[in-house]
Amino acid sequence: MQRKVNESAAFLSINNLPGGVGVYELGDTIKATYLSRNLAKLLGYSSAEYHNYTELHLLDAVHQQDRKRISSMFSRLKKSHRDIDIEFRIKAEGEHWIRLLGRFARFHGQFPVYYFVASDTTEAHQSSVLLQQQNARLQFAFSHSTLEMWEYHLAEDRVTTLSRSILGGHPPINTTDPATYLIEQELVHPSFEQTLTQDFEDLRGGVAPDSILRVKNRDGLYRYVRSSYSFLEDTEGRSISAIGVFQDVHDEIETRLKVLGNNKAFFAAFNLESGRPVLADAATRKVMQGKNNLYEVFEQVLRTSVESSFFPLFDEISDAKKLREFFRSGRKELSIEARMQHPQYVEKGYPWVRFNLSIASSTAQTIGYIAIQDINDEKMRQQLLVERSQRDSLTGLFNRSSLEEMIADRLESQEKSGAFYLIDIDLFKQINDSYGHDRGDKILKQVADTLLAHFPPEAIIGRLGGDEFVVYVPDCDTASHGYLLGASLCNTIARNKLMELHCTCSVGVCHQEKPALRFDQLYQNVDLALYRAKEQGRNQCVLYDVSMDAAKSPTWTNHEWILDNLPDTIALSDASTHELLFLNKAGRQRYAPFGDYLGKRCCEVLNDRQSVCPECRNTPLGPDDYQLWVSTDDEGKSILHKEKFVRFHDRPAKLIVLVALMAQTQVPASEQEKGGKPQCSPAGD
Repeated sequence: MQRKVNESAAFLSINNLPGGVGVYELGDTIKATYLSRNLAKLLGYSSAEYHNYTELHLLDAVHQQDRKRISSMFSRLKKSHRDIDIEFRIKAEGEHWIRLLGRFARFHGQFPVYYFVASDTTEAHQSSVLLQQQNARLQFAFSHSTLEMWEYHLAEDRVTTLSRSILGGHPPINTTDPATYLIEQELVHPSFEQTLTQDFEDLRGGVAPDSILRVKNRDGLYRYVRSSYSFLEDTEGRSISAIGVFQDVHDEIETRLKVLGNNKAFFAAFNLESGRPVLADAATRKVMQGKNNLYEVFEQVLRTSVESSFFPLFDEISDAKKLREFFRSGRKELSIEARMQHPQYVEKGYPWVRFNLSIASSTAQTIGYIAIQDINDEKMRQQLLVERSQRDSLTGLFNRSSLEEMIADRLESQEKSGAFYLIDIDLFKQINDSYGHDRGDKILKQVADTLLAHFPPEAIIGRLGGDEFVVYVPDCDTASHGYLLGASLCNTIARNKLMELHCTCSVGVCHQEKPALRFDQLYQNVDLALYRAKEQGRNQCVLYDVSMDAAKSPTWTNHEWILDNLPDTIALSDASTHELLFLNKAGRQRYAPFGDYLGKRCCEVLNDRQSVCPECRNTPLGPDDYQLWVSTDDEGKSILHKEKFVRFHDRPAKLIVLVALMAQTQVPASEQEKGGKPQCSPAGD
């Protein structure tokens, strides 16, 4: 089977290499799980031994003088899993040398499995030319994890298959004009025909392509296959043919595509050194504008695709030079959420997308994957949820929690003075009692619209609950300016003929200067000013001054800002309708994270019930009584309810405090009625 080298063309086709291949498991012994006939012959096995090669120990075929060296090398190999390139003599008559190249493939149980390519180097020891060619072919053949390959003869434009199957298990082929043949036989997906044609053009131009195609297998299914080429030269250094090796990479690509889901807007891969496309369907090549180098079009495509306000997010890869530097920095991934338009679908505007750049260097060629995922619907849902969590469901203004957080942040960062307002609709309870809550809700919406129109755009406006509103106007230079703005609001609401009903409002305002007061301090101040406005006849604005601090009286009852920062859940509900009037921060985080609790009954929000709780005793409670009872939440924890009758903004209400009990804690027997019903006791007990 040996082939002598022709003196005029010292060229050896890989198809006729005097060697073989095998797959070995490195366990207690080194046994083959697959062995080609050529390798069996090289090892000196008989026909009977070949049919039982799984029972043979590789070292038994090694010459006695080399066995210790080879055994030691394989012992180290079990731990290091490195590639090997060794030569040793075979136990046979005369001196026969074998060169063995091996690469770790996988584990079988706890033992490593290796692929081997072997060649008889006995004659090569006397022929340096032959040895050099064999080295090149063996190194290239084993630099890939597959044995599916073909040889492309440049002068003839002909492909000759070198393995038993090719391109997804199809029978070997031997044909000229291979690009046309593969397209006509529909072996390559139509969207990758341009890539296939480009590969053969590159080969004829002396460029070794590295591409991923979608290839139809014997079952008619398309799979992703990666093709890599290496040129073979004659003795004068001229490229005569190229060896193409094919590797199934379908699972890797599909895994990346599954991450993108059904909202893939763009997906491609590029050689990071040359910028040439590796995975590029027809749509990708259209975006490439006929170019065959990512770096030539990257900056232009990026600048025309990214909405201008988001372009700073791409600063570290904003042009070809920065993109190369990013690749060489060792970074493996970059993910950016921005508004981008597809260059071919500009009519769709700038939807939200997730731009992802990831680098895979598991092969000799470092590949960069660019994936763009359409997340517009997801982003819109997120923004809607965030907005709902920050907004009052009735008026659309900021709710209590977001209002306090925004104003507190502004107070910390603001360099100039500002004005803080507390606004209350006069006699609003009478409007609800006389005309109903539907009419009252319309009044609240109209007042909210008036506030938005009256105050400057930079003002922070929100509803605390009930008929109370808070406004913070930054950059309000003087106290008189702040007062005039509040007084004109009173006139605007009183004279608004578009309101459902004629109503007025009272306003308390506090002008804050540096050093800035905290939110709770401003709230106390404007609450005193608001009380003075109501005390003086309502429908007016009162500016806070320090003399009001001495006038605090027991009737100063707006302490929601205090309740808001207590660790237990605290709620206030209407004594007759059970409608929630207030829920502090701890309660909102646990029971109403989106802020949609106002107007709902306490049993719905706190206990997830559609009917009033059996233990509920609103009306019988007197101003000096309280009751205790225990409920169980979804996690099986016991919750102690402390309830007391109060007045909240001139409205009969029940104050509810929820306290999580320790596992051993129970309500004292003295505070329960017989039969487990809650016991009302004097507040002083």
